[in-house]
Amino acid sequence: GLATEKGFVTEKGQRAAPSTHSVSGAASEPQARGFLTEGGEEMRGAAEVDALLASLDGALTEGVERVTSAEDIEACVVVLYRAFAGLGAPPVMILDWVAGTELKGCIDLFEPIRANADGVFVDNPEREKVFRYGMRWVVHMCAMYGVIFAIRHPGGGSKFSAVAACLPPGRQETAWTTLKMLWKVGLPPWERLFRSAEWKRVQARAFQTFRTTRLAEREIEPQPHWKLSTLGVDPALQQSGYGRRLLNLVNALADLGQYDVYLECSGARNEKIYRKFGFEVRRKVPVVPARNAGASAPFSENGGVCMMVRPASMP
Repeated sequence: GLATEKGFVTEKGQRAAPSTHSVSGAASEPQARGFLTEGGEEMRGAAEVDALLASLDGALTEGVERVTSAEDIEACVVVLYRAFAGLGAPPVMILDWVAGTELKGCIDLFEPIRANADGVFVDNPEREKVFRYGMRWVVHMCAMYGVIFAIRHPGGGSKFSAVAACLPPGRQETAWTTLKMLWKVGLPPWERLFRSAEWKRVQARAFQTFRTTRLAEREIEPQPHWKLSTLGVDPALQQSGYGRRLLNLVNALADLGQYDVYLECSGARNEKIYRKFGFEVRRKVPVVPARNAGASAPFSENGGVCMMVRPASMP
């Protein structure tokens, strides 16, 4: 199991008490929880979370696991890195922009990394560090303060085919949670920062992306809501229905409490996909790097980062 931290904030601004639960028969460990009932009261503990899932149609939850162990959390990081970095499928645009041509080693952004003669996709090691760190941050954030759903790889073993990491209502990304995450996953991989203009630009783009999206989320969805922090499917298994299953599950959980679902994406392709599931574009925001980003151009592809909301529906 994974020991998780306390210190999340409820929608009323009060600090919620932690709960404990046992994972796979292991000793009980601290685990932050904070799902909200329809009446706004906080639900604590794995039993309450599982009760929410049990109230859904079995077809929504079949084959879906709620990830809690340290081993499975790291397996989720691998899936999301493969899905977002462009290993066989187009990379996620905003993340590719953050990594930049400095680390990709090719001219064209937003193009898949090509396989070598043996059919193996080999990423630039420095760029891989950036993507893996970003995915590890998101996954551990949701493991600590939210919930992670995954579908096991059809080949079995420790691999997953698809992952959805979410923050339920009442959870906020604050300065306190950021400090907790820095303690958990370590500092970003900027070891060459002070002697490399490339790394300095990567750092500046990453910071500005985070700042821009967090400010926009607070304005667009000031009320408690579900946040789909990330959804990824292994490139070898995309268009097989795995992403649809996870997205339908998250939407159904939100509908139980009549909450909106908020997400951020980039690129017309992703926007089109989410529209099919009831999401509406609320805002598109270009990301303009700070002056210390050097010659980096703003990210404005398809209007910039797309903020989308799925309004609550009756279950």
